Amino acid sequence: MIEVFVDKKPTPCPTRKFPNALIGVINSDGTQGVSPASRNTGNWQALQEGWKFSPLGNVIQPQVTWTNSAGQTVANGIQASICPTQSDVFTANVTFNSCGTQNLTLTDDFPLTFDATYPAAKNYTQNFCGNAPVNLTLNSFQANVTTQNPANFSFSFHTSLQNAQNNVAALPNNYILNANTVLYVRIQNPNVPACYRVAVLTLNLLTKNLLKSTVEICDTNNDGSEPNFNLNALNSDLFPQGTTGISYFATQTNAQNNTNPVTTANITANTQIWVRLVDGNCSYILGPVNFQFRPGVNMNSPINFSLTMCDINADNQEPFDFPLNIGPLITTQQGATFAAYGTYDEAFNGSGTVLSTIKEGTYTVYVRVQIPNGCFAVATVNMNITFTKIQANDKTEYICFNGTDDISVNLSTLSTGMLLSPTTVPVTEYYYTFISATAGTNPISPNQTITTDGNFVTQTYYVRFENSDDCYTIRPINVNLVHPVIVQSSFTVCDFNNDNSENIQLSQFSSAIIGNQNATTTFYLTATDAANGTNPVNAYTLNGSKQFFVKINSYNCQQVYPFTVSLTSTPVVNPVVTINLTNICDNNNDGVEIYNLTNAQSQISSSPNVSFTYYSNYNAATQTFSNEITNPSQFTVSGGSATVFVKVKFNNNECFSVSKLNIVMTFLPTVVLNNATLNRCDEDFNLSETFQLDDAIPQMFIASQNTYTLSNITVTYYNTEADANAGNASNQIGNTVTANVSTVQVWARFQSKTTGCYSVAPIQLNTFFRLNQSIPRLRFVTKTWMGAMKSTC
Repeated sequence: MIEVFVDKKPTPCPTRKFPNALIGVINSDGTQGVSPASRNTGNWQALQEGWKFSPLGNVIQPQVTWTNSAGQTVANGIQASICPTQSDVFTANVTFNSCGTQNLTLTDDFPLTFDATYPAAKNYTQNFCGNAPVNLTLNSFQANVTTQNPANFSFSFHTSLQNAQNNVAALPNNYILNANTVLYVRIQNPNVPACYRVAVLTLNLLTKNLLKSTVEICDTNNDGSEPNFNLNALNSDLFPQGTTGISYFATQTNAQNNTNPVTTANITANTQIWVRLVDGNCSYILGPVNFQFRPGVNMNSPINFSLTMCDINADNQEPFDFPLNIGPLITTQQGATFAAYGTYDEAFNGSGTVLSTIKEGTYTVYVRVQIPNGCFAVATVNMNITFTKIQANDKTEYICFNGTDDISVNLSTLSTGMLLSPTTVPVTEYYYTFISATAGTNPISPNQTITTDGNFVTQTYYVRFENSDDCYTIRPINVNLVHPVIVQSSFTVCDFNNDNSENIQLSQFSSAIIGNQNATTTFYLTATDAANGTNPVNAYTLNGSKQFFVKINSYNCQQVYPFTVSLTSTPVVNPVVTINLTNICDNNNDGVEIYNLTNAQSQISSSPNVSFTYYSNYNAATQTFSNEITNPSQFTVSGGSATVFVKVKFNNNECFSVSKLNIVMTFLPTVVLNNATLNRCDEDFNLSETFQLDDAIPQMFIASQNTYTLSNITVTYYNTEADANAGNASNQIGNTVTANVSTVQVWARFQSKTTGCYSVAPIQLNTFFRLNQSIPRLRFVTKTWMGAMKSTC
């Protein structure tokens, strides 16, 4: 419901230019409105008059929420009950879903103020830190348990709600807090004893304790002292997992004052350490922490360990059992375990890679020794390792064959030169597999025959050079049978000029000839030259078809093959085609028009079974194209001319020809237009002004700028630029346009009656209000369902 009140609206003076006035309401977009018949734009006067506008639609049930001054929601619904404990301002927020997703929200404030003599109560909680009782003055909490002035009331503190209600067994003002406690505070009007409220006072004594006061640590050297002991290692013994805010001190005073914290200490049986724990706003002084020693590892360190052994396979590493070989040298303590590491930190933390091999040289390893009581120590072991070894090389042999012959090999001969040091060994044996060679089982004869067919056949054997069963080296002998072959022996070359002559480079065929073989090629004109390796050739002028010879060399295995290169024709094209387009309309006078490149195909080539591709650029030296024109039917010609390169290719091969396509347009006289603006004054303030679009023609068409006369021009109007350019009669609008918004844009199309050329331009339609019109002053009061809520405009 909307109510409109008119305080005073006199009759306009006779000389007023705009005497009309209106009372009414309109919707959000201004398309619908309601006005009383006697107050609808007429000449009228009013005094102390009111109008009520009531909607005809369904009743809209609002959503109501109540918030306090802090913005917190305290209730919902039209009717709500709340229990305030202090003066506050409560706001009703009323939301109407007026139309679909559109909401209207109204608010009203309701201040609530407690009488100064009313004993308003407020519950209060306070925490106290420490492990000792706290002396409290209960009256100090008066201001915390009421929102009123404490001086206006009397307070008493009780251990139960019943005592507080009955005002009996009040506690003394001085109170000792030694545990978490709940007290009940009676807040009473001193003049009216029956007028009281009770507040709950919760007092928490927050305490922290050590999990233990005596900590056992390992006596690493069994000397009753642990120097530079890391105190952070105590955290898990003294506190639950995840506890933070821990610091250590040498004295209780330092802990209390938070001065001179320590992170390490020299620990003896008489050492005491104090702990300061910070948890939130509380600080706790805990301790002292006492220490007891657990026996440490009885070990020898450092250890010097020397060893000479065979390096099997000469790979500078051998399996080594550190616990078995080094452990007894460090300690014989019952239950000790050993793990070797490359660094001291890894051994100390028990992390990283545990060593299980040794290498030659002088270096240090670190062995972590741990005993059943949890103590550990790190022993330093200085390794001095000497390897005896049999050094030998791998062997790869390439043998030429014809691809099918059986090839006999002598492994004794092939292994000659593989052994480097020593120069001889007692045993040399041959095997099919590395596993057999390692085990020394199933040796084979040095005389072997390879029967596998193929162009590149690989057979691997293994030779074992042995001094003894536990000192040997195994190396592979890779035998490769090589038969060079020609992969492709027939080639065609495009005859770009169709003159039966092309300069070619024979090397361009190398990759196709050898395929995936590791090989090189040399080209010859005759078989004799190829066999003798004389008169190689690469560049050649090919006329028609020619047989050449190629020598393929793969791992020094050579084979000569003939191959043929033939010329193949390319599409017949006109190398240069010029398209002269005359009497072309430069519509919109922008120098840009569309040409369908495919229309020139018949002039470019008449060859059958070809495809046309269009490019903006072509490099004749490298015969490469760039910047493909992907939509040739809509090619844009700017400034009246353009050059395009056309690739004409046979559909059944890659041979192509190139045609240069020049496009030249000669434009007819253009229609030159200017943008126009028509302005109207809205005399009736109804946003309904009518424009005659023909009024814009003098602004748009200036005779001195045009070759055509205006009488030779057809003018039509459209709502959009696209419709104007299309010129479709079904989309035309008339000369008369009524605007219902302040700014409208329409488009005009000027088209020559003789040539059909046209241009389009916009017409801006502006509606203005007069700024000097006197508007009646009205006082609006909007009332809602909440009787106490008003908003005045």
